[in-house]
Amino acid sequence: MGDKEGNDLLISVIMPTYNRGYIIENAIQSVIGQTYSNWELIIVDDASADNTEEVIKRIGESRIIYIKNEENRGANYSRNRGCLAAKGKYLAFLDSDNYWTSNKLEKQIQVLADRGDDVAFVFCSVEISDEEKRDGEKRRVIPELCFNINDLRERLRRNNIVDTNTVLMRKEAFEKVGGFDEEMPRLQDWELFFRTTVEYQYSVEFIPEVMVYGALQSNSIGRDNSRYQDAMMLFMEKHINYLESKDIIHFIWFLYRNVKRYGCSQKCLESIHKIKCLEVAWESMLQLDSQTKFYETLFLWKEKMENSNKRTIFGDFLKEGSFVIGLYGLGRWGEAIYREMNNIGIKISYGIDKQVKKFHELIVVAPNEIPEDIDVIIVSVFQQYHDIADALSRYYKGKIISIQDIVEAI
Repeated sequence: MGDKEGNDLLISVIMPTYNRGYIIENAIQSVIGQTYSNWELIIVDDASADNTEEVIKRIGESRIIYIKNEENRGANYSRNRGCLAAKGKYLAFLDSDNYWTSNKLEKQIQVLADRGDDVAFVFCSVEISDEEKRDGEKRRVIPELCFNINDLRERLRRNNIVDTNTVLMRKEAFEKVGGFDEEMPRLQDWELFFRTTVEYQYSVEFIPEVMVYGALQSNSIGRDNSRYQDAMMLFMEKHINYLESKDIIHFIWFLYRNVKRYGCSQKCLESIHKIKCLEVAWESMLQLDSQTKFYETLFLWKEKMENSNKRTIFGDFLKEGSFVIGLYGLGRWGEAIYREMNNIGIKISYGIDKQVKKFHELIVVAPNEIPEDIDVIIVSVFQQYHDIADALSRYYKGKIISIQDIVEAI
């Protein structure tokens, strides 16, 4: 090996933990059971309120160093604190709900100790299980075993494929790049390893084996989507000068899909509008999504009309009863809605629009002049429907629906 034997090959294993007394022993035993024995395990307890400390001390392993934070400071702070106390030349990271195969450290130290100082770390693949996942695979391997290490920097520009638990890193390199960013609410591993490989241009080695196993816990921050969005925006603010336009577009698309599913945190939205290129990409994404919704609804409308004996979608939606209908938005979709409803004898009583003053025979009113006798308002505008509905609700307390709601509901 390139390094001298003895303490120069000491590995400091850093394990942050918080209220993991029920599971932490599995992680500890996977360190104790390593075929490579020259290690110290530094457990930083982030002010747990359960039996974590009792479980650790009951194990009675002399190579374990236990540190407890006086108050809860988060995993990044705890990892950095553990690294400050580390005596080893190499750092390994293991979360208290993960575990290693017995040969993980031995295989990695053989690779890293034989490489020059330009190689910051070596990593492997991890198998993550998520029993609460309802769609897709409950178990996945990251990165895939056929991953090409030459693609690492390119892949890290788009998303993370290096899990903290898979890494053995030179302490010197860790300190040079600045350690974990304690401001990151999530994605701290992605941010650190992006900084290491893209900004500081360190080389990296990869062992194509699964040597780490982890399970996403029900109380894991990995399930907190507001933190996820905030972390993505903080990542972009820090590293945008190292990203190309295609990376930013990919990033915004990935973020947008998350926002559509879980809603957007206020902090995330503020960050988007703070960075000009992100704001432009975001607005483009909104417009693209609006156009996509337009064509999806158009084709769905056409398909349902063709399958209906009445050649309409509105008869089934409104069913029986007398409605006083207001139509918001008197453009091309407003025209299409008006004509179809008029053809089957459904009367629209009012048009609602900020600019249009005349529309067929309808009484046209402004949004702040909506008559009290309207039973339902149909919004024909796709873009920013929710903003429009919120604005209308200031003047109208009845039912507000979108044309997309109508088409999809039938």
